Amino acid sequence: MRKISVLLLTLCFFAAGCQAKDESLPVDQSAEPREEPSFKVEAAVHEDHTQVKLLLHNLEDQPLSLTFPSSQQFEVIIKRASGEELYRYSKGKMFSQALTSVSLQPGETKTWEVAWNYDEKPFQQGETYSITGKLLPIEVNGKKAVANLFTETISYKADGRIDGAEDTLDVEVEKQGNDGAYTLSGGAVPGVEQAYYAVSEGHIMLVEETAFDISKPWKISIRIPKEQLPTNGTVILEMYAKEKKTKTVVRKLVVLEQFPNASSGSER
Repeated sequence: MRKISVLLLTLCFFAAGCQAKDESLPVDQSAEPREEPSFKVEAAVHEDHTQVKLLLHNLEDQPLSLTFPSSQQFEVIIKRASGEELYRYSKGKMFSQALTSVSLQPGETKTWEVAWNYDEKPFQQGETYSITGKLLPIEVNGKKAVANLFTETISYKADGRIDGAEDTLDVEVEKQGNDGAYTLSGGAVPGVEQAYYAVSEGHIMLVEETAFDISKPWKISIRIPKEQLPTNGTVILEMYAKEKKTKTVVRKLVVLEQFPNASSGSER
């Protein structure tokens, strides 16, 4: 009887030890959350149109597949700060109701691009506007898409240029630098009141209006974060001042840098 009890005790101890060992097995690393695709909206606002780009970048080491319920794969909406809608990409358009799909290989970027052409300039100086871009998939990699997964809203101000200003500010400007870091200098300009400068790309303000003394030799430094620089556009510095005698507003435009983008086409 004693031998049987010892045997049972030994079996129980062995079983408990096996169970403890099973519980200490490493966690399946494949169950860890994956990094979501990168989505961003870029815009370049010009005198006669606004160019909007929606960019999706596959950060995974495996293909990314998006399924859409129709031929409309994205939406773009532009509004004033008051909420007034100025533009909606889908307005007045007809879309096929057949399923469409987009696939991205690891590291690949897909770009959707639209141009809003307007007959009358809708921008008002100093007012803030917003651009919302979104993709409209119903499935991502075969699973139901999370609502608003690919949505971003950016804002910008109409540029600070003064209507009616003449491009006759008589000042020689020396410029140095690139990639968002610029130094400008010049000589004194007699006969003008306080001068100002601002930097923009299209109607997107990069450096707000800043006063500087132009009555004596001057030097200014401009620093623009690289993430705010355009991928396809021109960064321009505008200087302006008022003549003391005539009260005429005069200005000078200085191209700081051009950023070409080799890509083209409405979709790729």
